[in-house]
Amino acid sequence: PINFAKNIKCSLLIVHGTDDNISPINFSLEFYRKLKKLGKDVSFIKYKQFAHLKIYSYPKHPSGKKYWKNVIEFLEKKIKIPNPAHQ
Repeated sequence: PINFAKNIKCSLLIVHGTDDNISPINFSLEFYRKLKKLGKDVSFIKYKQFAHLKIYSYPKHPSGKKYWKNVIEFLEKKIKIPNPAHQ
């Protein structure tokens, strides 16, 4: 993805878990820094105890709940569509 950073035209949320053994966190951090340097609208969130295909990444686990809450808040803010559940 870092090779295509200049082509990003939308807001981007990058999330990464400290337990991810599929994709190293350095990849996400490099991508985030590159996007920031290019002036892109990007946010980065690092989660403890979070990774691809791990039980704590699912919505019923506290880490998963936090992730999904952050994603929904990001989307509500960026696309400015109010969530009826928050009204």
